[in-house]
Amino acid sequence: MDESPLVKERTATEQMLHEKSIAEGPFAGMTEDESIEFQLREWVKGNSLHNPIREECCPDFSCCAPIRTPDNVRERFGNATREEQRGMLGMFLGGCISQAQESGELPEKGIYIADGTEPEEH
Repeated sequence: MDESPLVKERTATEQMLHEKSIAEGPFAGMTEDESIEFQLREWVKGNSLHNPIREECCPDFSCCAPIRTPDNVRERFGNATREEQRGMLGMFLGGCISQAQESGELPEKGIYIADGTEPEEH
């Protein structure tokens, strides 16, 4: 199976900066669970931080893409049930994909959405 063009190995400098962001950044000293809670709290307040411990974007990808989700939508997500959050995540993903299509940044091979399981061979 071909590797995704979006997945690449870090250079030594990128790896050093990544490790420094975990050691010295706002996520310093946190467990994985603490980092998830912290990232969500900060995002709801309007502070989009990429989680370097989990390599995970904010729910709306605003830490890595020029997206601005209204404050009331962030707050609604923070107070939502898991099921409601899943629906909103789909909405955020759809918005990000639309933006990538409009800007011409959508990969030619499409997008793979990970759900924690191993991808099937295609």
